[in-house]
Amino acid sequence: FNNILYIIEKKKQSGGGSVDEKIQTGFYKLLIYQECAKMLGLADAKYIYLLSGEYFNVPKFTVHQIPYLAKHGIQTYFDKLPLENLF
Repeated sequence: FNNILYIIEKKKQSGGGSVDEKIQTGFYKLLIYQECAKMLGLADAKYIYLLSGEYFNVPKFTVHQIPYLAKHGIQTYFDKLPLENLF
């Protein structure tokens, strides 16, 4: 439709562990998927996190990690992904 590869990664977490550290790797993953998109003849790749709001929508993440992701082109949503934001 718009020649873009969309990667949506859903992360659900209810307690401390490695999942909360894994969102830090989003920028690296985006670079890899952008390379794959070009190899497939697509215009670009978009990497989106769909995070459990109860765990991730707190200052521990919203002050540093999520703004860092946004700065590097990674969209982040909590609990629901509005499909109109994909196009």
